[in-house]
Amino acid sequence: MEALAPDGLVEAISVENGKGFALAVQWHPEFQVMDNPHYLTLFQSFGKACRQRSVLRQKLLLSA
Repeated sequence: MEALAPDGLVEAISVENGKGFALAVQWHPEFQVMDNPHYLTLFQSFGKACRQRSVLRQKLLLSA
């Protein structure tokens, strides 16, 4: 559990030791990504994970 509302509602979860990037949120961070450094970090982390996966897939394809 990554975020909890004052009323106890789970707002965000992540998956530890997963095969890839896994995060679920119960709000729309894309609406305020430039106004909130936490939201920006979320998208930067997702972008980094996408780039890493792309490089790995290219290496696997070239080695086949």
